[in-house]
Amino acid sequence: MVAAAIAEKIGESQEKVKARNVDWAAEMIKRGVLIELTIGRTRFQKKMTKTDLGLDDITDLTFEKFMSEYYDLGSKLLIPKRVLLLFNKIENRARRNLYAHSFQTPWGHFVPCTAYLKWKERNEGFRLEYEKAKGQLQMDMPELTKEILEEYRHAAAKLYDRTLKNKTLEKFTEDFLKLLESQIPTFDEIADTFYFDWDVFYVPLPNEIEEEFLKAEVTRSESTIQQAKTRAEVDKVRAEVQMHKDTVSKILESKREKIDSLMDSVSGELRGAIFTTLKDVLANIKSRSVLSSSSIKSLAALVERTRMMNFMGDDDIEKALLKIEEVLTEKFRGKSIKDVTEVFVEIATEFRQSALEKSDLPDMDDFGYLL
Repeated sequence: MVAAAIAEKIGESQEKVKARNVDWAAEMIKRGVLIELTIGRTRFQKKMTKTDLGLDDITDLTFEKFMSEYYDLGSKLLIPKRVLLLFNKIENRARRNLYAHSFQTPWGHFVPCTAYLKWKERNEGFRLEYEKAKGQLQMDMPELTKEILEEYRHAAAKLYDRTLKNKTLEKFTEDFLKLLESQIPTFDEIADTFYFDWDVFYVPLPNEIEEEFLKAEVTRSESTIQQAKTRAEVDKVRAEVQMHKDTVSKILESKREKIDSLMDSVSGELRGAIFTTLKDVLANIKSRSVLSSSSIKSLAALVERTRMMNFMGDDDIEKALLKIEEVLTEKFRGKSIKDVTEVFVEIATEFRQSALEKSDLPDMDDFGYLL
């Protein structure tokens, strides 16, 4: 027995050595949080209708033909596209920052405590950049409005030819631009509809209180069976007991499966990153016969990010990182490319077995004279 073996090793009686049920996996889950980014803005884009264009007197078929001919005019973009692209770029960079500091899980993006502060610092930078761009847009709207109206003034001239010309071109253009201007966002509308925020959550696992409550319900229900006076009462209580037992079983099973899934994902992703980087470096060594400066930068970045994301303290991963770091030291650089290659192949071969990446390494014989 495990308890007996441990007692013998430490010179203690077996009765003194007791098992403690520690949910280590749940404790690991507490070493991070779920982050949900909420970034967005009103697109200020409105589908053109016949009424917008003053074309109520043409058929739907003619209107559809016109819209297909003038596809770019099919939607009224009430803020210049180049301005909206700026906000898109900031949002994309903010989301890539989250991806770089998190693991994708069934619950969302899990950011470990080892990466949280770095993610938060960079995210705050993107938020400030977004707010600055929003403020600039608000200040620029008077001039942008003039630009937008001038652009659609030219469109109005083209649209006029499709009407029955019940109005003069000047009147048609005036009415069209007046309707358009009424839909261009104001200073306050921009403030209300451009947002950059995030929420922080713990992983939603059942806590011990919930589990103990359900277990207590089972015990309570079982005790009432003895007090039941009729067969119907006994059956009712037994059904209740079974319900609570099934609930407890399902909660614990779900808890284990979700935690195991996260742990496997984290382990596989980190090992996959190490394997893939080393595979690329080895391919580079094979073609150039040296450890290039680009490979050195790639390996240094790998060590930094993997160490940051290794919140579980995986010893095998840390040992691999230490070996890679040793290769990057000035002392090791005096060794042959053969020594460098052998270190990388050893690590990559080990991690390929458990990595998500399953492609092959270069065959060692392919390195020829390097070895």
